[in-house]
Amino acid sequence: MGKVKGGLTSWLKVLAYPVLRPTRDIRRSAESLREQAKANRQGRKQREAAAKEVTELLAEMSPAEKFEQTVEAWGWTEEALESQQVAARRTRIAALLTGGLGFLGLLGLMLVLQGWVVLVLAAVAIVLATGGVLQAVRFAWWEFQLQSRTLVPLRAFVSRPDLLSRLTSLRSPR
Repeated sequence: MGKVKGGLTSWLKVLAYPVLRPTRDIRRSAESLREQAKANRQGRKQREAAAKEVTELLAEMSPAEKFEQTVEAWGWTEEALESQQVAARRTRIAALLTGGLGFLGLLGLMLVLQGWVVLVLAAVAIVLATGGVLQAVRFAWWEFQLQSRTLVPLRAFVSRPDLLSRLTSLRSPR
């Protein structure tokens, strides 16, 4: 009887294996996912608490103090700031030129080519020009912050009356 029972048990295990194995794997995966979700929730709470602390600290500081904190945190020197200002100006000009020349080049191609290709080139030209202008705004903003030694919100920078001259000038406006 023992041999029959043992043989029957082993055959049942073989037959049940295709069902039992995936069930066990799914249970293990679910446990692992629960542990990961719990760790993610704890990490998110810690990051939110740290972000709230930093936000409260920054709310008490003036834009100039925020800039000085940033300079100190990154360990920048006056030479490094001047170098960044020159690099921001050059990058701003390069972004405008690249976007503008690419736009004009694609417009020229549209005059030569026919059909649906013109529609594709028009979309590419618009994206290229927009990307160039956005990059120019970004680097003009950074250049302005380096000049004024304050951290200015982007909205405040874009609403400045001298925005166009800051974007297009070859020299840093003072």
